[in-house]
Amino acid sequence: MKISSLLLLLRAARLLEVDTGRVIAPGEILIEGERIAAVGSSVARPAGAEVIDLGDSTLLPGQTRHGNGRRGIRRPLPREDSRAVH
Repeated sequence: MKISSLLLLLRAARLLEVDTGRVIAPGEILIEGERIAAVGSSVARPAGAEVIDLGDSTLLPGQTRHGNGRRGIRRPLPREDSRAVH
């Protein structure tokens, strides 16, 4: 499959809007070719789009780079009820 013809819908429990810090639940990202076409709690699904359900993960739209050069989907954020209270 050519990258330009890729239609992919990523679904997860949450989506973090990195620029605002807002968390959307559930979260979806539609990828068309090499670009993010839509982001939200429920995006339009074009015919033929492959759907990948990432379960209890958190999506971070856009390309993320860290010091180690890794990029992509990160592990889930901790839930509110699982954080230690001091």
